[in-house]
Order: sequence, then C-alpha cells, then structure tokens
Amino acid sequence: MGLRQGDVALGMNGRRAARGITWVEFSVALFLISVFVSLLLAALLRAEQAAEKSMFYLTVSELRSELLLRRAELMIGNRVQEMDALVGSNPAMLLHRSLIGYVGETNGPPDNEDKTWYFDRTRHELVYRFRRWSTWPFAGEEGPTEGRLSIKGRWRLALDARQTPTAEGIELVVQVKN
Repeated sequence: MGLRQGDVALGMNGRRAARGITWVEFSVALFLISVFVSLLLAALLRAEQAAEKSMFYLTVSELRSELLLRRAELMIGNRVQEMDALVGSNPAMLLHRSLIGYVGETNGPPDNEDKTWYFDRTRHELVYRFRRWSTWPFAGEEGPTEGRLSIKGRWRLALDARQTPTAEGIELVVQVKN
C-alpha cells in the first residue's frame, strides 16, 4: 500500500492531525486584542476624569450647604456680626469630615502633588489640584488643573463714618482654571 496525497494529514490512528495557528492568525488576534484594550483604557480614563470632576463639585456643593447652614444659624441667633469672621476663612473647616488629600494650610502650593486639597493662606482660598491627565495616554481632552474656593462677603455700608461695614451675607465663590 502506498501513501496517497490525501493521507499526509492523517495521524497514526486515522484521525486528522491538529494544526496549530499560524503567525499571521496570531498577529491578527494580538492586534485585535490590543485595539480593544486601548479602547477600554481610553473609556476608563475618561470615566476616572469624570469621577474626579464629580467628586470636586460634590465637595463644592457640600461646602455651600454647610456655609448656608452656618449663615442661617448666625441669623437666627441674631449674631450677624460674626459673619465677618467667616469671610476669608478656610472653607474646609466648615465640614464635619476631613477632605481626602487635604494637606493643611500653606503659603503656596505643595510640590508636584496631584489630587490634593490645601488652603492658601496668602490668597485665602481652598485649592484642589486636579490630576495631570496630559501625562496619561488615551486621556482625551485636557481637564481642569485646579479649583479655587473662597468665602466672600456681601457688605452692608455703614451709615456713619465711625462705624465699620459689616457682612450682610456670605457666599462660596468657585473658580475652576484650565
């Protein structure tokens, strides 16, 4: 019995021998996997950017609520003159919890720290430094670099030159810089 051309692919037990994948098939599969992974990474980074912005604005909302509550307490207690002391103070002290990443009161920004809160004593502002997304691949558009919060007063003019102006109201002012 001689071997025929179709018998080459048969094994010793008469079944077809298993054929492995070729380098072309492997490289195409690897390319497709890398494309899907890069798309997934881009989506995850955009989601993380959105989560960080949401966390910042949620904290701003919480600070505004605490400031309104403090203002209402002072007005109900007929201690409106105490609002003057809140103007320019550290908004982080209004919270009943500590800010994650809060490094305290400083005279300038901390060195190269992302995702940190600090109170700038010279400008009387609570500052949040956003993560630097430009260093990440697939990060998408550049997000904000920092958010600054300060407590400002609305002043009531004095009727007499000997009187000092007093705060009529207080508000939290927010500036986001790109």
